[in-house]
Amino acid sequence: MAVGTAALVLGFVAPAMSQTASPRVATILHVEGKARYSVDNVTWQPLKAGVALNLGGVIQTADKSRVDVLFDDPAAESKGADTSGDSQIANVVRLLPGTVLAIDRLTATRYDAIEEVQLDLRSGQILGSARKLTGTAKYEVKVANGVVGIRGGHFKIYANGVVDSFTGSLVAAETVSDGTLATKLVPAGKRFDPVANLVTDAPPLDKKESNPIKESSSSSNQPQRMVPDITGGFRKY
Repeated sequence: MAVGTAALVLGFVAPAMSQTASPRVATILHVEGKARYSVDNVTWQPLKAGVALNLGGVIQTADKSRVDVLFDDPAAESKGADTSGDSQIANVVRLLPGTVLAIDRLTATRYDAIEEVQLDLRSGQILGSARKLTGTAKYEVKVANGVVGIRGGHFKIYANGVVDSFTGSLVAAETVSDGTLATKLVPAGKRFDPVANLVTDAPPLDKKESNPIKESSSSSNQPQRMVPDITGGFRKY
């Protein structure tokens, strides 16, 4: 199934983006273990905290490695961001071991407001936290047989199309086992499995996957930043 078809089903093809939307870089917050990145899908470089990636950037984690990627402005705190309620949630994705993730689109209207994000989860799994979307904003993750739309909250997405919603909600448009396209709303506490074409209770979040990242030696000299807390919003460590 073409991803474009899935996007149409999800209703993510919105009116033209605001003229104030501008390209944004993705900032690497933390690196645990070994990871690398490419900007041309040919040449690879070691990944460390502080690296900024533009559209077309690809990140790959090794076994026993994790990486946190921030899609907000890393200086948001100093710009007067509200620190209460949903605004405490950052637009962050954590790549788990053995994951390949590409950044297809990334624009924003201000330091803490996504206008459009499109990620390509080529293999592995990601955890994420996202602010509630407003207006024409779009946050999509391509998976093997479709696309997942993020509406806000905390989530886990597998490259094979399985999705877990811990808070907030997701919308998955994926080709299921009989070859048809299924569009499913996945509310908080639920999982969608495209093979079974069922929405069921999500399994408990793996604390080892969601706990704070211990910096690798290559990035240990980086300053502390705000980081995702999948179980409760947004914290520092």
